[in-house]
Amino acid sequence: MSKEALFESEDLGDVVVVSPTRDMGEFEMADYDVSAYDQLVRLTDGRNVVLDFSQTDYFGSSTIGMFIRLAKHVHAQNRAIAFCNLSEHELQVIGITHINEILDFKDSRKSAIEFVRNDTARNG
Repeated sequence: MSKEALFESEDLGDVVVVSPTRDMGEFEMADYDVSAYDQLVRLTDGRNVVLDFSQTDYFGSSTIGMFIRLAKHVHAQNRAIAFCNLSEHELQVIGITHINEILDFKDSRKSAIEFVRNDTARNG
């Protein structure tokens, strides 16, 4: 297992901002004994979530499935989730897969935080 943490998190009270520390392609993810999904659930459980990709350039197709699964988990807890600061490569994957039709992607961390706070206020 890699010694480098896969995610960093920042606690903002009602929101947790989680940032992948490395690209999330299939090859990169193979280094971890604990699944990325399990790590994300542990970091975000019961919270509004912002996933900030400012430290990465790429994620693979299996990662998209993980995003959908995490979003379902977060929404089941009446919480909100948004993704921000995607690279050009990551935006291409989003465009090809049309995942932007079911998940919320924002341009900046600030707009993602505002979105999850407002979404929870509307739906909570």
